[in-house]
This record gives sequence, C-alpha cells and structure tokens, in this order.
Amino acid sequence: MKTCFEMLKELEERYPLYLERKSFRQLMLYISGYEKCLAELFGGREKSVIRSAPFDACVRAYFKKSVQETRSHHWTEVLLYESHTDENAFDVFFKILDLCMRQNPDLRKEEAKRQEKYRAFQLNTDFEKVPPAKNYRTSGTLLEFAEAKK
Repeated sequence: MKTCFEMLKELEERYPLYLERKSFRQLMLYISGYEKCLAELFGGREKSVIRSAPFDACVRAYFKKSVQETRSHHWTEVLLYESHTDENAFDVFFKILDLCMRQNPDLRKEEAKRQEKYRAFQLNTDFEKVPPAKNYRTSGTLLEFAEAKK
C-alpha cells in the first residue's frame, strides 16, 4: 500500500489514470477517498503530509498570505482562489507540495516512517496479505456483519 504522498507523486505523473480531467477539486476528492482507505486498513487516521500544519503554512507562504488574512479559510480555499482556475490550482498544488517537502526535513522523516509501516502490509507474490500488527482491528468482520443482517 502506498502512503498518501507516494500516491500523490504517482498521480502527478499519470493523473488521467485516476481523474477525469486535471482538476484540483477532483484531486481533493480522490485524496479523501484514499485517506479513508488507509484509515480502514491501518485502524486509525494518521496525518498525511497535506493535512499537516507545515503544509498549510507553505500554501499561505507561497501566496504571501498571513494566517490573520485568511484565518477563516482552509488552505484548499486559499489555493483555489489564488490560482484562479481549477486546472491551474492542480498544478500549483504539486509545486507547493514539492517545495514543502524540500523545506521541511521533519515531514520527510515522518513520511519515511509511514512508508516503512505501510510496506509491512504489502501483498506478497502469492497475493496473500502479510499479517497485520497484533493491535490491528477493523470495524468488524464479515461474519459479524452477516450475523447482524439476520
């Protein structure tokens, strides 16, 4: 399983495989779904790179906006407004992501830890899942779900 950052890098190169068109709004919907999948697989929500405070600060710094100016706006709204078009916002998002990762070594370290954790859950050559950690628990098993339907 890829981390959100790894998926974003792949998506940047091959966006037509994942999105209908080059669209920042579609990208944000895709990311939300991918993060939901990661949360289900790994039993909790981990902050991805784009949900971190440093990324928020990078977006505001890129557009030279202070937190006071845009306090009531999420970074996605700032980026979309300042980019003027949905397609341009898509390109600017990836520029800011690269810039932010270069400027913040702590984010790179966190991402490396996440990658290590996720690789332990990769599929092997027989396409069988590698056993998860002992504390892993989903919201329920298929058997429990079937019994609840009765």
